[in-house]
Amino acid sequence: GLFTFGRQNGAAFATVGNWSDVALTDGYSSNALGTGPDMFGTQRGSDILKYTGVFGPATVAASHKFTTTRDTATEDKDNSASTLAASYEVVKNFSLGAAYTEGNRGDENVDLWLAGAKYDDKALYAAVVYANGTDFLKSGVDHTAYETALGYTFVNGITLMTTWEKQRIEQNGTKKDGYNAYTFGAKYAFTKALSVAAEYRVNNRDKEDYGAFTEYGAGVTKVDSGDDFQLAVKYLF
Repeated sequence: GLFTFGRQNGAAFATVGNWSDVALTDGYSSNALGTGPDMFGTQRGSDILKYTGVFGPATVAASHKFTTTRDTATEDKDNSASTLAASYEVVKNFSLGAAYTEGNRGDENVDLWLAGAKYDDKALYAAVVYANGTDFLKSGVDHTAYETALGYTFVNGITLMTTWEKQRIEQNGTKKDGYNAYTFGAKYAFTKALSVAAEYRVNNRDKEDYGAFTEYGAGVTKVDSGDDFQLAVKYLF
């Protein structure tokens, strides 16, 4: 297996969470599960020790995020977290996976479960990931979420991709929607190095009614939640 240490993706995202993070432009996917940069070592975080082992069709991973004060403005300040994750290719191109993260916010324990399925034959791509978190997003806030992705790459270099992300928040016995959005995108690869992409996001909320894509917490700055789109050009050196 492989041991790595430093600022990197934790086992939860690297093994399962990234299956639905496949939108064609930046920031348009992986918003509902609860994973995120500097969020209990789930996505990219500092001082993470990770082990990854591949055993035939099975991949197992474990990571531990050590307590650090360097991320002073994030949930990772003074917090530690541990993750176990595994995926298994049941049949060719079809995999199942799961991950569990347990962290500490001061004296409070938080946890996040992920479970997902993925099919990828290099042309057709389909994935669904489910999340269930207790106090993970914020103290006193539980959540469930689904993220899905469906795409197809044609032999002429055109890729079509659509994603759906839905987050449900429970706070003080009240349930309400958090992040809820669809994306529709297209990409054209001129060469293996050069590609262009366009993507449109439907936010399913009224303009000026999105509290930074969440609905919990007080004093959250409201942002323009109107539907939006992105254009991108990528060149691989």
